[in-house]
Amino acid sequence: IVVVSYEAKWKKTIGSWDRLIIPYPFTPAVLIFGDPIEVSPDANENMRAEKTIALRRELFRVIKEGTRTLGIPCEPLEADEIDPRDPAENNTCI
Repeated sequence: IVVVSYEAKWKKTIGSWDRLIIPYPFTPAVLIFGDPIEVSPDANENMRAEKTIALRRELFRVIKEGTRTLGIPCEPLEADEIDPRDPAENNTCI
């Protein structure tokens, strides 16, 4: 699984679950690919849970990289967006 994110300096953000953005014409933008995360087809429940956390961390990492690259301030996660299985997310922003 490869996480992909894009960010634009000037954009319209749609208030949907995925925070869809529509870049304005001619705005600076970046497309960022995360590191691949392999999940074995025979992974047990614990392995899948670990990979889920790894995927979320990688997603947040590439989002932060995109915002940092464009000089966009980081927005903290909402309380209901934090995964209780991963205490590191308490300090995460996107």
